[in-house]
Amino acid sequence: MRVEGLAVRAGDGALLTDVSFQVEPGELVALTGPSGSGKTVLARTLLGVLDASPGRVAGSVDPGGAAWLPQDGLRSLDPLLRVREVADRESLAAVGLSEAGDLYPHQLSGGMAKRVALARALSTRRPFLVADEPEAAVDADLRERLHQHLRTVADAGVGVLWITHDTAAARARADRCLALRDGRLVPFEPPDEPGPPAPTGSPGDVVLAVDAVRFAYRAWRKTSPVLHHAALTVRAGERVALLGPSGSGKSTLAQLIVGLRRPDAGTVLLRGEPPVPGRHSQLLTQDPRAMLVEDLPLDALLHRSARLHGRPPAAVAEALEAVGLSHRAGARPHELSGGELRRAGIARVRLARPSLLVADEPLAALDAPLRGAIARVLFDAVGPEGGLLFITHDMAFAERAAHRTIRMDAGRTA
Repeated sequence: MRVEGLAVRAGDGALLTDVSFQVEPGELVALTGPSGSGKTVLARTLLGVLDASPGRVAGSVDPGGAAWLPQDGLRSLDPLLRVREVADRESLAAVGLSEAGDLYPHQLSGGMAKRVALARALSTRRPFLVADEPEAAVDADLRERLHQHLRTVADAGVGVLWITHDTAAARARADRCLALRDGRLVPFEPPDEPGPPAPTGSPGDVVLAVDAVRFAYRAWRKTSPVLHHAALTVRAGERVALLGPSGSGKSTLAQLIVGLRRPDAGTVLLRGEPPVPGRHSQLLTQDPRAMLVEDLPLDALLHRSARLHGRPPAAVAEALEAVGLSHRAGARPHELSGGELRRAGIARVRLARPSLLVADEPLAALDAPLRGAIARVLFDAVGPEGGLLFITHDMAFAERAAHRTIRMDAGRTA
């Protein structure tokens, strides 16, 4: 895999400038950099999935026959194909999903979908692999396994370009570390991560009450239980962290809480009533692109959201500035990186000011220097009368930032 003098432009702006590097067979090379620095643009250009209109892309790119693990595992899977139809048994076993062959993508958690996408990439037996944030939105144990698996793949002779925000893991696992900033390669320097804001104040009245909830997915006469006895509360002014391994039911519970699904048994009450989508609550999903309309520029989308929630036009500029996206106001969702999409989603829910905000892995695709600042914006999105339930795999972050933590395992809360 070889890149020489790569330059990518969009309009009058440069996305990448004079990028040159190579990955040898059997080598694990980590590529780090801030959100929006050009990492995903580089991956897409390398693999030929970026529109290379005349004058837009210059330089020499030889991917060497690379497979791709995209940042968004779930969106990359065909919703009509079972897991066993997209990846072979050996590769599924390697990522710990031997028993998931009969499942469809909609039955997978975000972490499971990422592992299926990795298994699919490995099934191609290509000499190179481009892995874009494979560890995002998975629990610590699985993250370590994925990192170890990338190392194992490289040791078996596959050249791996590993795009990541986890600089500590990059230093520990990779043969070399590269860094992008503003579209240029720069010397690799591990960043400092500011801590999240500590919780303040005393929680008020109950906003959300979940009691003895059970839920199962049903498809083709097959029932797959997900939630067995889930229970939790969130009060006004309270931040509650929901932790648990990938596939434990966290994202499914989030959908029930905001009314996108109905429980098979038990109760979910929001402000004392069964939840209705869009009333009193907002869901910041693990897939931020699902929250954005593909054919609208970011500022137009946010202005529409502001009108819907009775917010003044000036609030849009404030929201964009708060998440560091003022310079990307005219960009459409497909032009934004994964981290920028996540920040755009936070800007949108900030305009809604819901009574309850459910945030599913809100900081998963953000680099270390941004996490503390964006966490402050997220925590401020509901105000003192609202409650926040945030789903995370980062135990240390949860313990510093939340009033309470709740553990979920195998569909049960504790």
